[in-house]
Amino acid sequence: MTEYRIEELAAAAETTVRSLQSYRNKGLLPPPRRQGRIALYNDDHLERVRLIARLIDRGYSLSAINELLLGLDRGADISDLLGIEQAVARPDAITPPIVLSRRDLNPAFGALTDAQVRAAEQLGVVRRLDEVAPDPLDQQFEVTNTVLLQAGAALLAAGIPLDAVLDEALLVQQEMDQIAHRFVRLIADNLFVDGAPAPASGATSLTEIVAQVRPLAETVVAGHLGPAIERHVHDELGSQLSRMLTADALGPDPVAGDGDVLAVEGEIEVEEIEAEIDVDIDIDAGIDAGDHVTADAS
Repeated sequence: MTEYRIEELAAAAETTVRSLQSYRNKGLLPPPRRQGRIALYNDDHLERVRLIARLIDRGYSLSAINELLLGLDRGADISDLLGIEQAVARPDAITPPIVLSRRDLNPAFGALTDAQVRAAEQLGVVRRLDEVAPDPLDQQFEVTNTVLLQAGAALLAAGIPLDAVLDEALLVQQEMDQIAHRFVRLIADNLFVDGAPAPASGATSLTEIVAQVRPLAETVVAGHLGPAIERHVHDELGSQLSRMLTADALGPDPVAGDGDVLAVEGEIEVEEIEAEIDVDIDIDAGIDAGDHVTADAS
């Protein structure tokens, strides 16, 4: 097994001697072998340092890494833990976070109120990095979900008020949480026996089960969402067309008093109007199953 002095270990791991000393002082690295006054590290230390770097890149704090490494020392399979994170996390969740100021957000969202910021934090879209700033426009936010932020900006650009977007997003968040809870219970109740994957599941680890079930869950949600959107769009178009035809039949200047019912010669049947509507909506065109869920959650 190759042995390294601390500066050699730093070079092999593509880090700094100062970082290695910090890891060692925090108990993240096992003690080196001593040869006189020289500390010698080996390939196990190199692998440990590389693992720490991977965890830091994924956003773990050193204290959280220490807990994971303690589990590893107790015999836990840390590769399975990392695999679960990769299976569960969406691509936007593992993208390095973006830091924006109120000044940066204003062009898309206008002057954000404190209530709107709190709602965005509750949705997991942003996180305040400082409570106050000398200039309020310099207040910093970490964007924790760029997909939802972009979807919200698109809805605003389409003309929907920000408060309406946030209110609806909070409702959708609650509904998605309930759906997610049911899927997790479905897994726990049917694919696990005494904390281990059931033989009938065909899986060998929790990572494998999570990787299999998440896309299925999103497919089921999208499979229901698409037809539901079609149905409600069809109903709304029928209702709007009915009102338009009613207005045309009444003429430009109908005469009616308060509380009077305006009569239209020749009853207009909504069913007949809807029968004339030919709406061909391809909900899935160019959108994958995951985008359905994300766009709706915005």
